[in-house]
Amino acid sequence: MSNEELNEEDVEVEYVELEDEDGKSHNFMHIGTIEHKGEWYAFFQPAPEEEDLDPDEVAVFKIEGEEDNETLAAVEDEALLDEVFAEFCKMMEEEDCDCGEEGCSHEGCSCHGDCKHD
Repeated sequence: MSNEELNEEDVEVEYVELEDEDGKSHNFMHIGTIEHKGEWYAFFQPAPEEEDLDPDEVAVFKIEGEEDNETLAAVEDEALLDEVFAEFCKMMEEEDCDCGEEGCSHEGCSCHGDCKHD
């Protein structure tokens, strides 16, 4: 189940209810989706009200199925999980860079590493 709400900055945030391995439901915020090697992956962090979960935790799921009938599947392969998470982090760093250069790695970049995520 999901619904859409607004946070303090009036940015639309999608909340999703996910079950843990014990069957307990928790609210998570959808923080991103990427394509990696022809597959799609979704990333979630615990919603602020989830006090019993680490706020820095990131849950990663593979999106399976057709557009109107998608499901989230756990990523069991640790190497794949690390690879997908690294790609997601790289994408987030590129989006956060203030220099405006696509794919900025800060090496030889006009921002000189002064981006807000450094």
